[in-house]
Amino acid sequence: MEKANHSAAQRWWRTLPDALSVAQAQASLDAFCARVGDSRVRKRDGASTTVGELAALEPLSALPPAFPATVRVSRTVTAQALVSFRGNHYSVPPGLAGTTVIVTHHLASTTLDISTGARGTTHGVGPAGSALPTVLARHHREPDGAGVLVRDSTHVTALQTAVLSAFSTDRRCSRKTRRPPSPAALAHAAHLHASTCGPRGAPTRTVTSWSTSRSGPRPPSTPPAGSRHDRNDHHHHQQTRQRAR
Repeated sequence: MEKANHSAAQRWWRTLPDALSVAQAQASLDAFCARVGDSRVRKRDGASTTVGELAALEPLSALPPAFPATVRVSRTVTAQALVSFRGNHYSVPPGLAGTTVIVTHHLASTTLDISTGARGTTHGVGPAGSALPTVLARHHREPDGAGVLVRDSTHVTALQTAVLSAFSTDRRCSRKTRRPPSPAALAHAAHLHASTCGPRGAPTRTVTSWSTSRSGPRPPSTPPAGSRHDRNDHHHHQQTRQRAR
């Protein structure tokens, strides 16, 4: 194998023009392998043969059939009528936002089905009296994690119709309409008035006693003699007497 790689590097890679694209370089390599690589001589049971003839006698076996399994998961429809499945989003008819649907994919199939749940199950919202799930949509399954948004043309048209029909050409509501208070608001106002005022309708007053209050604020006290406030007052009186003289 190492000698074959060395031979290809010497006889093909070094002669490859720089202006070729990746596809052109691959085509050139395939032609080189068919012309040079498959014509190499080999000995089998004393007879001469080539690598290409030996490869033709050893064809690849057919692929085994896919495992007969079915992936079935439940998903919630978004407000945009979309269902997520393995990194992609698939459309459903409008009007199913918030409901639960079943996404089914057979491993041997390239499509997936989005359906409602059967009667007696906890999945979906199938029609009343239906024993079998109702297929809502069938899409071509995209590769996992591709981030593809798959929408059916009929779903797009139905969604546009539903959105446009929700608009109205009527006059918009006025924001300054005078509306009288409701009975509940009047009852709540009467309750607040009764709790704020006494039984006679007079406002209640709260009297705080500074002598008995422990946590409330204290009244301002007279500054002690010799304090900074007392010295300032004494200095102010002296200045007033000097100006009067």
